[in-house]
Amino acid sequence: MTITIVKLADICTDSKTQVREAINQEKVNEYTHLLEEGVEFDPIELYNDGAQIHISSGWHRYLAHRSAGRAEINAIVHVGTARDAFFNGIKANGPSPIPYNSLDYAKQLRWMETDEECSQWSNAQKARWMHCSHTTVNRLMKKFKEENYQADKEATEIAPETIKYTRNGKVQEMKKKAPAKPAPKIEEAAPVIENSTQVAEMADTITTLEEKLREAQDKIMVAQWDATDIEKEDVEETLSDLRNQIKLLEIENQALRDSRDTLQVENNQLIKTVKGLQAKLKKLEQ
Repeated sequence: MTITIVKLADICTDSKTQVREAINQEKVNEYTHLLEEGVEFDPIELYNDGAQIHISSGWHRYLAHRSAGRAEINAIVHVGTARDAFFNGIKANGPSPIPYNSLDYAKQLRWMETDEECSQWSNAQKARWMHCSHTTVNRLMKKFKEENYQADKEATEIAPETIKYTRNGKVQEMKKKAPAKPAPKIEEAAPVIENSTQVAEMADTITTLEEKLREAQDKIMVAQWDATDIEKEDVEETLSDLRNQIKLLEIENQALRDSRDTLQVENNQLIKTVKGLQAKLKKLEQ
């Protein structure tokens, strides 16, 4: 790739091609200090659409050059639009020394969902392009669906009906009052709970507390792990999924045990019936 010297003043910074949710100012300050000490950085990636030059990757380096009072920067300039800059910036910034967080990945995924090409990709394809795990993509996509569902639900709520009437020769409108909610029914006093029910409730409470304890232990373990925030979130999601799978397996296992016990009872009953018939048969033979 040919490295070109580009004037900072010629670079467009309002085209919204920043693939991160926010700039890390501490990193900009660090880069600025290194520039002042004579350190040279790798060229940034730019896309020229003939009218504007868009930053694809290298926003922190660009801002550091500007902060250091530089007028020019080394760059690799491609032919392309602002869309190309953002699209390729996602992939180029994957192995960046500044790790992405959940907000960065969320911004990129939301953009990909609106892009004609990327919106057709599977979650696995998106994860590969973003240099992240499919767990991260699955978790964020699930969150998006929940948010969209809630937004649709709120948007489709039925507006209060209006009544039109005429007063002084003018048509006026008045909103209908919402019907009063019926008073809650007074439930009959619950019967005294039998000991067996109390024991069952206590057992459920103990199980719930044990589950919360395990969840707390998982969170402590993850928090102590030397990893990025997004990696910790992925691990927490995976642990939660595994816990749910274990619960389902335990339920299925209990159902199998109950079925086995029922079959054993039926089998014992059949054995008794057969023995009884055999005894009657012997008496008849005598």
